[in-house]
Amino acid sequence: WRRRTDSLYLPLPQFGCDLPSVIVKDQKKVDRAFITRAIRYCLNAFENTKSFPILMVISINRFSSKKLRDTSFTLAEGDPFYTHPCQSWATKVWVYTPDSISSFTDISPMDPIVAIAYVFMMQQQIIIGMDRYNDPTIQQIYKVSLSIFSVEADVAKQSIEQMQVFCDAVQSQFKKGEHYSISTSASTKAVTKFDQSKSKSLVN
Repeated sequence: WRRRTDSLYLPLPQFGCDLPSVIVKDQKKVDRAFITRAIRYCLNAFENTKSFPILMVISINRFSSKKLRDTSFTLAEGDPFYTHPCQSWATKVWVYTPDSISSFTDISPMDPIVAIAYVFMMQQQIIIGMDRYNDPTIQQIYKVSLSIFSVEADVAKQSIEQMQVFCDAVQSQFKKGEHYSISTSASTKAVTKFDQSKSKSLVN
């Protein structure tokens, strides 16, 4: 996993020559170590696709320092993300942070990418915990997430039920074997006792 990213999105074959792949990475804090890993992710993607990808980073806790942000990243007016020089390893780098999207979360409906970044940053399992819970885009994201996790929950429940059936069957077979063993032991003792009584009768 050290050589892999969180998500790599590839264009459809008919658009493969015109569109770059997209790497999406969520990161608690952007620091120099992360930038080094991100470059590696992009070069690995280049080896597979023969084109430089777009790197999209959702940073939950901003940058590791103000100095790193101001010297290595640029926030252009009208953009909800920071950019970073990347000509030799990526097509573009977009870094979404709480401060870069703050002026865009009041727009309704929220831009889909901004909304996804906002959901990641807020880290709320239920929509009512979001400040912008009434935004249509936010609601759609939670609806899609609910449907996905509901399917996964159903699959997990089915697996548990199948395992329970298997365990019940094994337990039933074990009880049958135990009952057979007790019955066999009792029969053996009865035969032995009968043989001993018969032997005594013959001797007398």
